[in-house]
Amino acid sequence: MSMSTIQRTQSQLRRRGGGRVAAALSGVLLIAALAGCSATGDAAAELPGDFPKAVQMADGTVTAAAKADGAWTASVKLDQDATRQQAIEELTSNGFAIVGESGTHGNDRVYSLASDTYSVRVGVTTVDGNDVLNYTVAKRQTAAE
Repeated sequence: MSMSTIQRTQSQLRRRGGGRVAAALSGVLLIAALAGCSATGDAAAELPGDFPKAVQMADGTVTAAAKADGAWTASVKLDQDATRQQAIEELTSNGFAIVGESGTHGNDRVYSLASDTYSVRVGVTTVDGNDVLNYTVAKRQTAAE
């Protein structure tokens, strides 16, 4: 719905003496217009260009990604046929070792993995029946640094 449609509706209601109705309807029309512009939660995001290639991402849709303070984060909604275990096995087969695992509640888990170069935390939660993996990746500090 365009802004001109909203403005025409407001003018017509004002001429008819419906000031409060005009204000209420304007709010409803504005919300409807904005809702048509918003993206869904399943919209794909892109990994930062310098996201470490050594960290293999799970098969799925990257729904959020960022880099701040030298660490990268990414959320991946798994494809229907992908599993959290496959995602962890992908990392371990590429040089990462599991250094910790904890269950927070129910089916949720946090895996801590490390290679010589990177530390990775993978938080797994289930949203609407789909596993979502939340990666946090940081370059490891060495004694020489």
